[in-house]
Amino acid sequence: MNGAEKEEKKEKNADPAFDYGPYDIDSFLMIGQSNMCGRGDIGSVEPIEDKDLLMLRNGRWQKLSEPVNPDRGVFSGKYRSGVCLATSFAEEYHRATGRITGLIPCADGGTSLDAWQPGGTLYENAVFHARQAMKISNLRGILWHQGEADVKKPDRVADYRRRFLFMIDSLLSDLGVRVPVVIGELGQYLLSREGYGLVPELNGIFAKIAEEREDIALAPAGGLSCRHDILHFNGPSLRIFGRRYFEAYRGIPGALPEKAAEPAAPAAEQIPDATAAMPVTEGGCAVPKFMRGVAVLEPGVARVVDDIPVPDPGDYGCILKMSYCGYCNTTDTRIIDGVSTGDKGDLPYPIVIGHEGVATAVSVGRKVRYIKPGDRFLRPYTGDRYGKYYGNSGNMCEYNLGADRKAMLEDGIDPKLIPTDGRCRPLPDFISDVDAPVLIPLVECLSAVSNFGLGEGMKVLIYGAGPMGLGMASCLRLAGADVTLADVLPRRLAYASSRLGIGKTVCNDGTALTKILPPVYDAVLDMVGSTAVLNEGSFMLRPGGKLCAMGTLTKQDCRVDLAAMQNHTSVHILGYPYNKMAYYGKLLELVKDGSLRPSDFYSDVMPFTEIEKCIAMNRERNTVKVILSYD
Repeated sequence: MNGAEKEEKKEKNADPAFDYGPYDIDSFLMIGQSNMCGRGDIGSVEPIEDKDLLMLRNGRWQKLSEPVNPDRGVFSGKYRSGVCLATSFAEEYHRATGRITGLIPCADGGTSLDAWQPGGTLYENAVFHARQAMKISNLRGILWHQGEADVKKPDRVADYRRRFLFMIDSLLSDLGVRVPVVIGELGQYLLSREGYGLVPELNGIFAKIAEEREDIALAPAGGLSCRHDILHFNGPSLRIFGRRYFEAYRGIPGALPEKAAEPAAPAAEQIPDATAAMPVTEGGCAVPKFMRGVAVLEPGVARVVDDIPVPDPGDYGCILKMSYCGYCNTTDTRIIDGVSTGDKGDLPYPIVIGHEGVATAVSVGRKVRYIKPGDRFLRPYTGDRYGKYYGNSGNMCEYNLGADRKAMLEDGIDPKLIPTDGRCRPLPDFISDVDAPVLIPLVECLSAVSNFGLGEGMKVLIYGAGPMGLGMASCLRLAGADVTLADVLPRRLAYASSRLGIGKTVCNDGTALTKILPPVYDAVLDMVGSTAVLNEGSFMLRPGGKLCAMGTLTKQDCRVDLAAMQNHTSVHILGYPYNKMAYYGKLLELVKDGSLRPSDFYSDVMPFTEIEKCIAMNRERNTVKVILSYD
C-alpha cells in the first residue's frame, strides 16, 4: 500500500476526534513507574493468553506474556517484575473491538515525573519505541501511572498538573498523533505509609486534569489492594485496575473504533467494579449499557442524567434493578449544597447521591450460588466511580450491585476483596419495596439508642422532629425512655403527636429551650446538626448528663465551644452511625410485630425524575420524607 492509498484509507476511517493509522494492529504505549510496569506476583492470577494479544520486543510483535514490562528482575530482588494492569486492559479492548491489540512497554520503576520530561532518557526511549511500533500498528492510546515518587514532595504535588500536561502534550506532538490518554489514581493504601499523606491531593489533581481535557480520562483505584510492601498493587487488583483503565478509555468520545464489536461476557473479577458498562440480561432483555440517575453536577445543581455506566457485577456479583430510594433530608441536601464532606475531605463532583435504596436481582454472575433473580436487597453495593461520576453510596440510579459473599468465602477469595456485609442486606417478604428505604434511618436510630447508652426510665430531650428525630423518639420510647421532642415547626410536632403518639412536644421557634424547660434531662440529642444546639443543649442536662451529637455538622459549622458548655457534662459524638447493621435483625422484629411502622416515617412518593421538586419540598419543609420511585 503506497502513501496515497494509506491516506485515502485513513480519510475513509477518520475518527472525529482522533487520528489513527490503517494497520491491522492497535497498540498502546505504557509509561510511568512501577505500578504501570506491574509488580503483581506471577501465579497470583490466571494468565491472560490470546493469539491476538501482543507485546513489542526488539521492534517486533510477539505473543503477550507476563511480565510485559520487565524493568526489574523476575525471580530475585526486592521489587520484582510481574503482573501488570495493561494486560487486562488489552484483553478488554480486544474483547470490545475484535482488533489485534499490542502493548508497547516503556515504564520504569521508581521514576519521578521530572525523569519523564522531554529530552530525558525515559521520554526519548518512549518516543523511539512508539515510533517503531507505529510503523506496524495504529497507536490508539497512552497508559500512564505514576506519582508515588512525587507525592511525598509538596512542591512536586503542587506543580504536578503543569509538568504532566507539558510532558504529555510534548509526547503527542513528537509522535505526531492525537490519541486518548488514561491516567490512574494512586492506591489509598499508601496513606498507611509515612510521608504519603498527599495521596488524596494528587488524586484530586488527576481528576482535575481529566475534567479539563476531553482526551484524558481517569481510572479510579478505590477498593484495590496492595502487596505486602504497601507500595504496589497486588495481582488481582491489577487485573481489576486494567479493566477500569479500559472503561475510562472507552468513555472518551471517539476512543473506540466506530464499528467496535459488542463485548463478550466480562472476564473474571473478584470484586464488583462500578466503573464498567458491560451488557447484562434481565429476563432475556438487554439492560442498557448506560442508565439514568440523580447526580450533583456542581454545588447547587442536581439533575437527572442518562449517561451513567451500568456497573459490571463480575463472576460473584449480580445486577440489581432499583425500585425505590429514600431522599435523605440531611446528607443528600448537604452534598447538593456543597457543605458536606466525606471521610477524606470535600466530596468530588459530579457525584451520584442516595444511600437508602432497595433493589431486586435481575442478573447474576456465573459463580453466584446463593442469589437468584427476584431476590430483594436493601442498600446495594456501589463503587467509587460510575465512569466520570463519583459515587457517594450512589443508590439514586437505575441499577446497582449485589455480591454473593458466601460463595466468595467458600471459594477462598481474599477477604480484603469481598464487599462488606454492612451493605446489600436481604429483605424479608413482610417488608414492601416502598417501605424498605426508611429501614436505613431507623436502624441508625436503633443502633444509636444502644451506642449512646440510653434506656428505660431516662428523661431524654430531642432537638429536631425530622425523619431521624422521629425515628429516635420512637426507638427511645420502645426502650422505655421518657421522651420530649422539640422543633421549630409546629406542623412537624403535630405529625409526631398524631401519627406516632409522642405526647411531649415543644416548639422552640425563636425562643431558647432554656427559658421553656427545666434542666432535668439525662440526655439531650442533637438531631439537627448545629453547634448552637449543642451549646444550648448542655444547659438542659442534669449534672453529669450526656450531650449526644448525632446530627451531621456542615463544614461551615464545625466548632463546638466546650468552654461555653455547662460544667459536668459528658459529650458523646455519633455523627456517623456505628455498627448499625448489627441491629438490623432487631429492627425487622420490631417492624414485624407492629412496634414500628415504616410508613409512619415518610410522607411522599414520587418518580426520581422529579428530583428538583423533591429538593424544593425538602427546602420548604413541606414533607416529612420523600421516597423516590424507579419503576
